[in-house]
Amino acid sequence: MEGIEDFDHLDTPFRCVATDAVSGKAIVYKDGSLSKAIRSSISIPLVFAPFPQGDGTYAMDGGLVDNIPIDLAKEMGADFVIAVNVSSPHNDPQAMTTISGILFQTLGIVIQNNSAPQFPNADIVLFPDMEKFGILDFNKAKEIYEVGEKMCAEQDQVFADFAEKYVAAGGELVYKDPNRKGSYKSLPSPVVSSVVVDNQSTFSRIPEVSEFQEFIGKEMSVDTVKKLVLKLDNQRIFYRLSSLSATMDGANRLHVIAQGYDKD
Repeated sequence: MEGIEDFDHLDTPFRCVATDAVSGKAIVYKDGSLSKAIRSSISIPLVFAPFPQGDGTYAMDGGLVDNIPIDLAKEMGADFVIAVNVSSPHNDPQAMTTISGILFQTLGIVIQNNSAPQFPNADIVLFPDMEKFGILDFNKAKEIYEVGEKMCAEQDQVFADFAEKYVAAGGELVYKDPNRKGSYKSLPSPVVSSVVVDNQSTFSRIPEVSEFQEFIGKEMSVDTVKKLVLKLDNQRIFYRLSSLSATMDGANRLHVIAQGYDKD
């Protein structure tokens, strides 16, 4: 699950953005735990609890400050940037009749407003039609992928024209095998040495370590990860937690992180 500390050593150099829950400043992850970086970056307010950073601070969704980090990609040395805007406020007034609808509309407006200023800095910006998808439609990944695939096919000539101009200006295009295996595929699967349950809530009952004993001594294969994800989801629902996630440290300890919202 872990093993590469420097994100520049991944098959494709990677950066991830989150928002400091107190200062509101952007947090840019370029090394450390990849799973922690991603979990921090997707902490949608009121959907997922802000994720602990290990130094007493918490992180929220990076979309609040930099949803399409075009400038960050340029800073990393990208020769050109193709950006995809996958968020959009809902146009249906009926969506404003519930608290959740208002919340997601607000997030959509904030994200759009902080993204738009960077669009001119990208070489190509794509705007797939995401109107029928909500911010919580995690179960519609295949449909969303197909929307993006269709849009790219429609923009094929745009890509071809840009590539021709780029090469004519002295640029070099490198084509990678779409079926290539990345750096993580070459790493051996870690074996869980022990389990630690970390309670990040002030009131919630949380799972006991014994409830995850079955994973000790197990290799974190694809099948084991699937079982762990199912276990986490069931335990989250049973204990009424806002989130229950897991990561592994360098000693192969499985850290289960329980989070819940306190009562007002």
